[in-house]
Amino acid sequence: MRDNPKLKSNPISRFMQKRAIKRNYAKDLRKAKNAAQTAKKSAGMVAKAGKIVTALIRKNPVFLVKLGLIALIFFLIMSLFTMCMAMFSGGSAFIGAVTYPAEAEDITDASVLMTELETDLRIYILEIEENYPDFDEYRYNIGNIGHNPFELIAFLSALYHDFTFAEVEATIRAVFDAMYTLELEEVVEIREREEERTGTGTGTGTGTGVDEEGNTYTYTYSYTYTYTYTVIVQYEWHILYVNLTSTPMSGVIAGMMDEEQTQHFNVMMQSHGARQFVGNPFEFNWMPNVTSHFGYRVHPIYEDKRFHWGIDISAPTETPLLATFDGVVVYVGYHPTGYGNIVVIENEDGVQARFAHCHEIFVFVGQEVERGEIIASVGSTGASTGPHLHLEIAVNGVRINPLFFVEFRL
Repeated sequence: MRDNPKLKSNPISRFMQKRAIKRNYAKDLRKAKNAAQTAKKSAGMVAKAGKIVTALIRKNPVFLVKLGLIALIFFLIMSLFTMCMAMFSGGSAFIGAVTYPAEAEDITDASVLMTELETDLRIYILEIEENYPDFDEYRYNIGNIGHNPFELIAFLSALYHDFTFAEVEATIRAVFDAMYTLELEEVVEIREREEERTGTGTGTGTGTGVDEEGNTYTYTYSYTYTYTYTVIVQYEWHILYVNLTSTPMSGVIAGMMDEEQTQHFNVMMQSHGARQFVGNPFEFNWMPNVTSHFGYRVHPIYEDKRFHWGIDISAPTETPLLATFDGVVVYVGYHPTGYGNIVVIENEDGVQARFAHCHEIFVFVGQEVERGEIIASVGSTGASTGPHLHLEIAVNGVRINPLFFVEFRL
């Protein structure tokens, strides 16, 4: 919004104004409590009014029925008005409580740093045998490497509210260090084995011969011979134990928040940040089908560290792909860099959605599409290991993490 003033005219951007977002969460809780108490009192008033009307009806069933209905309607209107005022007064604070307050770029950068730290850890473990070649055996005990991105951003929002990446970088690294402990242990075992050896020996023998005069004689001679035998020998066997102990992120961050921050964290885990301004590309909840996140990873084909500019969502071939907003198709074709069949749509606010690895594409460049319209189908074209959607979201050319900004609920 800072770099692109025209986005400020969008209702969604107004919804995300910092003034509403920075509200203190403690005030949110107090206002919510007051609203609940007000609603309870109003409900009690309505119940009392009903009892009065009932008593009057018994004495004068004609006139008092009309009077009672008027009174009841009056009390209902007043109670609803009171509750609405209470909710309205706390509305902006409530928005701040359920919404990620940071800028999209800072949210994206924070999530990327954790993926890079975890990817570097994976690469280090994969290269153990190359970097430590003088061992006879390597034994691995590797815990899980990975985290819930929603937990990370909800945690940072609960601690820092409207954070910048520079403010939270050290905290992210501290969380990573607390989650993973890698230990290399060298063990030398004394083992035994049988070895075959070769030996030599000497012996004597006798023989007979005939001299020049035809007489037979006997003579003695010596000779050398070889033989093999087996011995038991001891030797050193060098083993490198690679042990990675991992603790889930939830277990680490729980001890880093106070009670109020924990309540705020729990609210945002339920709301998933409430920043989804791009529509669902599927007719179902795709969240359980995410196979690869935005950020750094070990590439599934090339097996090296590479940046992944979107999220991968697995789905059967020919599953319909839906336009995520009203817009115009700006690109259709086979992309040679690995995207395969790709279609790109863009709206008037400069938001682009890029659908890669498609099986078929049903739209053309320049075509106007409406949100929810079928534009393509899931495939496995390009650099792909199986049918899935590679989805990218860019705002004025800057790609952001789709996980936090694309709707997934039905």
